[in-house]
Amino acid sequence: MPRGCYTADANLSYLFWLSRCAIVYFLWDKAFRSLDFGYGSAAAYVLFAITLLTTIGVVVYSRRKNMEAF
Repeated sequence: MPRGCYTADANLSYLFWLSRCAIVYFLWDKAFRSLDFGYGSAAAYVLFAITLLTTIGVVVYSRRKNMEAF
């Protein structure tokens, strides 16, 4: 079985292991390699929520400071 981002090696530190695992790669790996579509869909919703909250935060911050966000 090839090494995925969700299989931690015993000789790697935890932070190094986390740095190898981007949520987009995790989403692709779960949904299309493992054929676990429900888990991949949940990861996609988490990615969407993070992106939406970041965008809303930037827009609100820029409006309060009277700057243009885009």
